[in-house]
Amino acid sequence: MLTFDEACRYIDQIPRFTKKTRQENTENLLLRLNHPEDCFRVIHVAGTNGKGSVCAYLDRILREEGLRTGLFTSPHLVDVRERFRICGRMVPEEQFTEAFEEVLGCVRRMQADGLMHPAYFEFLFAMGMLIFRQQKIDVCVMETGLGGRLDATSCVRHPDLSVITSISFDHMAYLGDTLGKIAYEKAGIIKKGVPVVADGFPREQFDVREALDVICRRAQEQEAPLTIVSEKPADVSYMPDGIEFTLDNRYYGHAHVRLPFFADYQIENCLIALQAAALFGEKEGCFHPETVIKAVGMTRWPGRMEMIEPGVIVDGAHNEDGIAQFLRTVRRIAKRQNVSLLFTAVADKDYQTMIRELCADGLFSAVVTTEIAGPRVAPADRLAEIFRIYADCPVEAVPDIREAYRRAVAGKRDGLLFCAGSLYLAGAIEKIVRGEV
Repeated sequence: MLTFDEACRYIDQIPRFTKKTRQENTENLLLRLNHPEDCFRVIHVAGTNGKGSVCAYLDRILREEGLRTGLFTSPHLVDVRERFRICGRMVPEEQFTEAFEEVLGCVRRMQADGLMHPAYFEFLFAMGMLIFRQQKIDVCVMETGLGGRLDATSCVRHPDLSVITSISFDHMAYLGDTLGKIAYEKAGIIKKGVPVVADGFPREQFDVREALDVICRRAQEQEAPLTIVSEKPADVSYMPDGIEFTLDNRYYGHAHVRLPFFADYQIENCLIALQAAALFGEKEGCFHPETVIKAVGMTRWPGRMEMIEPGVIVDGAHNEDGIAQFLRTVRRIAKRQNVSLLFTAVADKDYQTMIRELCADGLFSAVVTTEIAGPRVAPADRLAEIFRIYADCPVEAVPDIREAYRRAVAGKRDGLLFCAGSLYLAGAIEKIVRGEV
């Protein structure tokens, strides 16, 4: 039997010798595994931003309702096993390796029959479904990898609920260059007759109606009942360690909600999850409003406006809308406290637009740029060069992430340091804080 490290090394090498395959290839792999994805109920979540947080809320809600859950998300920050959680816990290394060997055996037989080796995400998706079947879960909360229509996760034939979070500009080379085109790909997860919950909250930087029109048409074509969540809550108040607001609707009555996050965007993510939980819970007979409200207050989701150590906040904002939502929170905090920034991005993102938006209000007293090693690297010097065009504060380029983090922390003094621009940066900082690098 292979070791866990050997399995991880093989998985990490997959992008070097294969690329994304057609859905028929993934369907064939699932068939050879005897369709593990058919052995549990599925809540399928797509979107540009917020889908991981919505998945985390739903997973916690279902667990508090007494269900055995499997949570499938991406990317991981530190350990690949973060992608497969059983009742909130990563799978053991031994079980991960066993699933790897079973999937690899099927892949070898596929190749012998002239089929392609699955891509990185497709391989991990098959492993996740196999692990969840072995663990006899009740419900899988499943996040798409990229888009929706052609994503490996859309090989799930009979989801119980579809959820579409906010849609904005990202991965445009693959999904299209308009909100309508991107929404078309995301709405591809909508299946015949399956209820849909969609984010309808307005955005300052673009009109969401273009995306909503596409989602509505797809839902009508599939005869899928659609619920659009767009109503903001009342009595929002901000605490040092969270947000409180009042909810008043037919599912939850008049409820007081407390979130353990202080990012404004988590209010919207929570409201989408609460609506999804109500629809799923009513259908499955496992909906208790008090339990659900308590559960969202117990939710944790690393790397999303997370206070990773005193005075240091990590956020995975990595596209235009993600940065806009990140700045909503930074503006509020900057009114009462000095804030600085540690930033990096990957080369295929529109980091010039992100940097321009970050600098627009002159919020940061200092900026340190760094870089993520690999084929998608955006050099720290290049990022710093752009910051110096737009920023009116000191900017320093430090390519080594560990040294960049040390300098940024030292430079924040008694203020707050925000780390943003990439989930890869969030993962790297988590390793540094844990003492793993």
